[in-house]
Amino acid sequence: MWRWDQGRLEYFAFEVIRNSAKVLWANQGVHTGPSAGDLLRRPLIESSGRPFLPQSLQYAVWRNYGRVFGLQLLAAKVDERLVCTQLCQRLSEDDGFTSDEYIGFLVRRFYYPAPMFEDYDRAAKQTFPMAAALKYLLVSAERAKPFVTVEEVADYLVGNGVTGSESISFYRSLQPSGAVLRGDQLRQLRELLIFLSQATFLKWDRPRLFLDADGLNTEFQAQLLLLASPEMRPRLAGKAEEILNMGRVDGAIVQQITWARIEESDDQFIEGQKVRSFHLRSERSTKLREIFLARSSNRSTCNMCSMDTRLKYPWTDTLLEIHHLLPLGSPLYVDSRMTSLRDLVGVCPTCHRATHLYYKHWLKGSGQKDFASKEQAHQVYEEARGHVAIIH
Repeated sequence: MWRWDQGRLEYFAFEVIRNSAKVLWANQGVHTGPSAGDLLRRPLIESSGRPFLPQSLQYAVWRNYGRVFGLQLLAAKVDERLVCTQLCQRLSEDDGFTSDEYIGFLVRRFYYPAPMFEDYDRAAKQTFPMAAALKYLLVSAERAKPFVTVEEVADYLVGNGVTGSESISFYRSLQPSGAVLRGDQLRQLRELLIFLSQATFLKWDRPRLFLDADGLNTEFQAQLLLLASPEMRPRLAGKAEEILNMGRVDGAIVQQITWARIEESDDQFIEGQKVRSFHLRSERSTKLREIFLARSSNRSTCNMCSMDTRLKYPWTDTLLEIHHLLPLGSPLYVDSRMTSLRDLVGVCPTCHRATHLYYKHWLKGSGQKDFASKEQAHQVYEEARGHVAIIH
């Protein structure tokens, strides 16, 4: 069974993970039980915007969310105290991992049977589910089908006992196993794939995981195969010790897919910063634009200047580009119950460039490298939008 922490998907959004990492690292060594008072709940709620329920003195945060932090490779409980991983420390830093680097790290490290679950066995054969899913998705894209469904992953990968360490030729020869997952098993597999989709080169468009690339070239395939190469490391007997071992950054191969190029003209407002170029790669996503326009009630009017691009240029359907209001280019995952589409707006190309220039001006004046929160990013966008309204 490919397991995940069912029903906690909102806690696995990369922005939430990064903010949780900052809180956990700042509270290294605190008691994780209710007897010493729950010192984690309030700062976690304030930092992440998530409720961390139930808010009861009888239920310390670790009791209900310890497995979540373990799956994220952020922390473990040792002698009833919080111990953070090196990965947690790295994420807590201002110039920490992007979501691509973080997801790539987990693709190579996370395996079953995992120490976050009851069936952990250091001697058991390892299965790297995210690596296997990426390899199978690449094979599917080679066949002009750049997506896989949850049911296909269950049938071809889970049913055939795939481990993720096999060669790409093995995935090309896979046949259906006839395996069908239902209920909790299917939901957990689905949430695992949604979590994986936060990489900029992937998109979740329910109920399918898409490889979001304009064609497959040799360079991109090689990068993806390297990313999907599991790290076979010695395992430790204790669950907590193994979680800390999995989250060790020293000596790790940290890779970021670089297939999405940034035009030279973009340097004027990204100034070479990793977070800004990462942001732009997300916004250049063809699949993201397709998802946004399919769900948009107004496909052609610029949210910034209110120009109807279809009326001005009647030979086009829409010229809108997608702008992230979410800070640091946090990637989109789309689900029927929770969606970050509200953190996107459609703007004309001129307003899109002008908005990023306004961001650069605002951040420089505020002495910040990037926005401190989603709310701040929304506020600055509305400020820029207000100036456009005044001019017109």
